Amino acid sequence: MESTPNVDYPGEFLATVDVESVIDGDTVRVVLEGETVKVRILGIDTPETEGYRPAECWGEEAATYAGEFMEDKRIHLFTEESQGKYDQYDRLLAYVVTEDGVNYSVQAVGDGMARYSDREDNPLALGDVLAVAEAAAKSEKLGLWGPPCNGDKGFPE
Repeated sequence: MESTPNVDYPGEFLATVDVESVIDGDTVRVVLEGETVKVRILGIDTPETEGYRPAECWGEEAATYAGEFMEDKRIHLFTEESQGKYDQYDRLLAYVVTEDGVNYSVQAVGDGMARYSDREDNPLALGDVLAVAEAAAKSEKLGLWGPPCNGDKGFPE
């Protein structure tokens, strides 16, 4: 394992990894310790692009945004002990932070590409920051909060 990157983040550093591919706006494949691993990015939810549910409004835009942000790049993964290590689909739960210290979850929510996602019974360390970013995106009608989605077509509040 590498030394902790020089970024200010409240979670626990897991690893610096290469992004192999972007699945959608909130899930990526990375190479971790020589193996390909799916990572479900903490703190956000993006509209679906395909799969087990029908495609939702702004899903393709969110996936494209994630690709531009992370595809073929090195990223830092941070976990939150309170959230557990894996979700029910056996995806690693982690925040993605770029080499220059940008937290993808905060950026995507602030740009209207994702909505803030948290559980009331188990709040995230960055919950307040993500809530503020979402409120700003909503008020400016950015991304999925503006036309044609207006925050509700296939992605209800």
